[in-house]
Amino acid sequence: MSFANIDLITRQTMDEVKSAIFKSVTTTGITVGSGLQGYFLEDGAKLLRPVLSPWRNRLPRVKAPVGSLAANWRAIVDINAANADPSVGFGYPGPVLETTTENVSAPFQVLAEGNQVLMDAQILAQNWDDVRADTGTNTLYSLMIDEDKKLLGGQAFALQTPAAAPTVATATTGGSIPASTAVYMGYVARGLNGYWFGGSSIRSANGTVTSGVGTTNTVTGTGTPVQGAVAYDWYAGSVSGTLYYFGTSATPVSPVLKAIPTVDGALSPLPGLAPFVTWASSSADSSANANSINGLLPTMAGDYLNGGLVAHGTSGATPSGAYFTDLGGAQLTAVGGTMQEIDAALINIWNNFNVSPTLMLVNAQQFKDIANGAFATGGGRAIIPSDNPQGRQGLTAGYTFDTYINPAVGGQRIEIMSEPHMPPGTIIGVSEVLPYPNSRVAQVMDVCTELEYMQYEYGPSRVPGSSVGGPRWDFEVRAIEAFRNYFPAGCFAITGIGSGYQV
Repeated sequence: MSFANIDLITRQTMDEVKSAIFKSVTTTGITVGSGLQGYFLEDGAKLLRPVLSPWRNRLPRVKAPVGSLAANWRAIVDINAANADPSVGFGYPGPVLETTTENVSAPFQVLAEGNQVLMDAQILAQNWDDVRADTGTNTLYSLMIDEDKKLLGGQAFALQTPAAAPTVATATTGGSIPASTAVYMGYVARGLNGYWFGGSSIRSANGTVTSGVGTTNTVTGTGTPVQGAVAYDWYAGSVSGTLYYFGTSATPVSPVLKAIPTVDGALSPLPGLAPFVTWASSSADSSANANSINGLLPTMAGDYLNGGLVAHGTSGATPSGAYFTDLGGAQLTAVGGTMQEIDAALINIWNNFNVSPTLMLVNAQQFKDIANGAFATGGGRAIIPSDNPQGRQGLTAGYTFDTYINPAVGGQRIEIMSEPHMPPGTIIGVSEVLPYPNSRVAQVMDVCTELEYMQYEYGPSRVPGSSVGGPRWDFEVRAIEAFRNYFPAGCFAITGIGSGYQV
């Protein structure tokens, strides 16, 4: 068939589409309802999806010099492990130092997302949009967004199982739980990988309480924080061992249970939250994806054993040294223009490792809470011009802070970044500079790539009887990379933060 014939088919198809849009109309005279109008369709489909990947964009990307299953390095973590006393008598030798070293590795993993464009769809859109080109670009954008999430919290090892059953308490108002009713409750923890892509820790043991008098009782559970978790799924029921999902919280404190569930409830409206696992399925861990890179938070939260990352608390493993604290739903405390909990983290890192974080990654809610709390307690001031009436009339409402001063290190500045893929209730601080002589660390964190982004085209194939089995372009955007964090001890995480601030 000639290209002219293909063009004829296209024009015939477009005519059929137009006839379906503009139905036959009979009127007296010519009115607007006669249908004699053109159809103004702007060229090209509009992409109405933000493409935000600030953490990914900030990280340096380094090409691996050789093909390998992992990036490996040897870390000297202490040059005087025994705290040897250097004071000796005349003529006596100094003590021999004990040096502690660790093997560390970051496995390379594949990141890939695919798409498909039918040849018929490409032809029907000709002279209006290049569907094939746009779909390739949008697939790359999607991978970059998900790569940002993975570089923050991709996790290849299991989260800890919650250490204890939740403490369950009851109140006599606000709900519909009858008097003297036994209520059982349990929970699972989600890391960043589970928050965005699904999966959680092994479930906790059941906690239980008997409701009080009256018919308007409610129940609330308080769990034990899990290092590296950013959210908790909660389950309840009237029979021990048969529990149903009733909500997810950004803190280890459950939503208020107003009625005993008999089926799984709707997913909580936390931004971007992936579907939950059922209580029955949570008897096995699903927080880990063996094919995932380990991102920022997991390199801080996990312990190191034989070079790799394992669940925190694993026997014989070495903790990362990162600072963790969980507020259990409490708000940040504003004091003298700073946040008490952030200052505690900064002082701890300086006292133990003599470094200062350079960046704080925060959710939009915590960004606002830090600004409000700091301003309210003396951390900022508004300057109103006294000699410019027009300037006084044109003042701008609102305020914000993009920098935090480290009180432990002579006023070192820490950038505050609102990260769209950081769930509410979590702040992560990172040290991007390691001011140690002879460290051989040019950049503390980076993305090491075996394969940079590549669009791979699959060979065409025919699938009889399928609406997408005809001529088409099958492709994917693919990369192979590892996230390297040479000094997790210079990082901190504050989790379980309640909305707002206190003084």
